[in-house]
Amino acid sequence: MRCKPPKSISIGFVIVALLSLFTLFGCGHGVKKKHDWLASESAPNYYPMKIISGYFHDPDGGSLYVPNGKLLYEGWGEGVSTHVVGPDLKALPNRLEITFFSYTEDQFYHGDFQLPYERILELFNSPYYSHKNEQVITYDEIVAGVAPGGLVTVWVVSADRTLEIFSGQAEKTKLDWSVITSEEIPRQQYINRSVEHSRRELSPEAKEAMAKNPVPLDRWKNYRKRYNWQLQFTGQEPPKMVDYIKYFNGERDLLLYPHAEEYLSQPHAVPKAMTMVWDWPKGRPRLMEFKFNEKEIMETFQELEKDNMPLYLEFRMQESEKGQLFSVLLKNEKREFYLKRTDLETYGVPERYR
Repeated sequence: MRCKPPKSISIGFVIVALLSLFTLFGCGHGVKKKHDWLASESAPNYYPMKIISGYFHDPDGGSLYVPNGKLLYEGWGEGVSTHVVGPDLKALPNRLEITFFSYTEDQFYHGDFQLPYERILELFNSPYYSHKNEQVITYDEIVAGVAPGGLVTVWVVSADRTLEIFSGQAEKTKLDWSVITSEEIPRQQYINRSVEHSRRELSPEAKEAMAKNPVPLDRWKNYRKRYNWQLQFTGQEPPKMVDYIKYFNGERDLLLYPHAEEYLSQPHAVPKAMTMVWDWPKGRPRLMEFKFNEKEIMETFQELEKDNMPLYLEFRMQESEKGQLFSVLLKNEKREFYLKRTDLETYGVPERYR
């Protein structure tokens, strides 16, 4: 459900709009059990997968299929296909049945999972005002992700949020190779070709390193670990908006200052990337994109967790003889580590942020 208010909107209007929606969705008319939503599929970068068949089943006996048949490698938590099928309003799922193939393992998997129906229902019945999109929105997509090792994860998605609501372990199974392709070429040759296609943008050195190392079967399971960490800004005002935070576990969120207390009090997975609207230097707003090095930031979180203290991801501005120095650190009250391998790119601020 999407309701777009005028460009200039008061806080009172937002509150009234939200209260009206809560009444419609909630106690006034009972919980709304059918919603306008789509199903999509996901798999990790560079470790291609293929969904053979998948269905989101609902308590009424209906189902909506998970898009299948594609070579998937676009990124963990990133929905790939959008198939507009069935009625506009559909029951939400309480079960996922899925069969898939992992190319880098040459292995089929199958899983049949009970989903947290009440949690899904609660999220879809909780519209919220999106400051980024300037409208009241709800979740409108459910993504099924499959990864090497048989991990299956499900996210609910809105215009500015992706939230993990389930993760489970599929079992190895055997299927006839014809469900993958009818091409008359050797199985291993077909697999090698598919893996090479998924890694075509990597450097020769990166491809060679991945080929030499075993498939990291626990990587995506380990991404799910959450830590008690908060953002911190020193030496400058906080950014006007954290346009998005992407996490290694596939989640995504938007953070608006100064109304971030509730968000900052919750544990979160390790961040993968962030985009912020910031004055850089003062008086010249810039759109700044940070990309964290996976090995560096993962190992730093693991090391600092040993101190059993709250963690802070700090963006620090310092004055020096050479001018302003900017750095990114992960720290607690006892120790701090500079994240030296963080990539930063800056852009002009788009019109919608001004």
